[in-house]
Amino acid sequence: MKTVKINPAGSITTPRGYKAAGVYCGIKEKGKDLALLFSDMPGTAVAGLFTTNVFKAAPVILSRKRVHRGYARALLINSGNANACTGAEGAKDAEEMALRVAKRLGLSAEEVLLASTGIIGEKLPMNKVYTGIEQICEALSSDCGHDAAEAIMTTDTFRKSMSTCFEIDGRNVTIGAMAKGSGMINPKMATLIAVFTTDMAVEPEPLKEALSAAVQPSLNALTIDGEMSTNDCVFIFANGAAGGDFVKRNSHGFDGFVAALSGLAVEVSKSLAADGEGATKMITVTVEGAASQEDADKAARAVANSLLVKTAMYGKDPNWGRIFSAIGACGIGFDPGDVFLAISGQTIACNGAPVNFDLQKLSHSLESRDIAIRLKIGGGIHSATIYTCDLTHEYISINAEYHT
Repeated sequence: MKTVKINPAGSITTPRGYKAAGVYCGIKEKGKDLALLFSDMPGTAVAGLFTTNVFKAAPVILSRKRVHRGYARALLINSGNANACTGAEGAKDAEEMALRVAKRLGLSAEEVLLASTGIIGEKLPMNKVYTGIEQICEALSSDCGHDAAEAIMTTDTFRKSMSTCFEIDGRNVTIGAMAKGSGMINPKMATLIAVFTTDMAVEPEPLKEALSAAVQPSLNALTIDGEMSTNDCVFIFANGAAGGDFVKRNSHGFDGFVAALSGLAVEVSKSLAADGEGATKMITVTVEGAASQEDADKAARAVANSLLVKTAMYGKDPNWGRIFSAIGACGIGFDPGDVFLAISGQTIACNGAPVNFDLQKLSHSLESRDIAIRLKIGGGIHSATIYTCDLTHEYISINAEYHT
């Protein structure tokens, strides 16, 4: 995958034609808990991908229906309450939230999307939300992208906000991003809450294709604890403020856009993995030489989700046998005698057996914040990379104390 230059100071308002805001309205005990994104440009294209969890939250159901139209100009996100498993009242509350934003911004209700994150099964404090909507519509600014990124955080320890820039036909085009999520991360269609914005002109159908292509090797390749949320969603808005004609499929410009979006999504995924609940290390697991893409993905996820592997990485324990055990139990076919293993660039095993390696050097490498596990399981052409983190005492503390 092409490496892109990331602007860590960027945000969802770095592309031209976007405003955002983040305010506190009282859903959470403290900290911003309501975010709003708004596009100045009529006819802004939108695409989205959503959780496959059967218990889809009310905002997910609403947004999934409206995204099919292909156009939207606003996205309201609250944190601290998922508005999931809340029945007809939760659905009514979601509709009313979108309607109030639409009236304040002079939009149709169908142009407003929603997302929520937080406690499942509790009703939203709607009077507080309504007051927050009034405040946040007034606070919209092209300088407040970081405020929005902070407002969607739950157990996150830092905001995830960034951008990248690339050139198409002599014009500079920008993509901005924000995301949240530290736990309940194991997506199958989207992940957590992630929002991308671009000032490139792209119509809805190719925009959805670009998003799907970008998410698969990035956000869909992320796992913290193997849990899939009721509220996972990812959105992308394209308002065309950079000028120029619509970028067509299978063109140089479209390929460049997909590459930039994919690279940005990978960086977002890495930042999410690094901030997994209680995490002290980000772990990249790569499996090569698989007979099929499905086998590669299954093997990589088996290692990434292994509690024994994750705790060994936390404990700086070079117990590489746990990695072999994880792929051996994942249900795919391969010859154990073909397996190669390297950890952080150091060869540990070849042809399914250990080689002479420097144990002290390996143990020292496990002290790093970034650990790479690379496996080759045969002579196939398929590979997969999964991003995860270690499992610590703090993860248990956070989830024992965080009411869900």
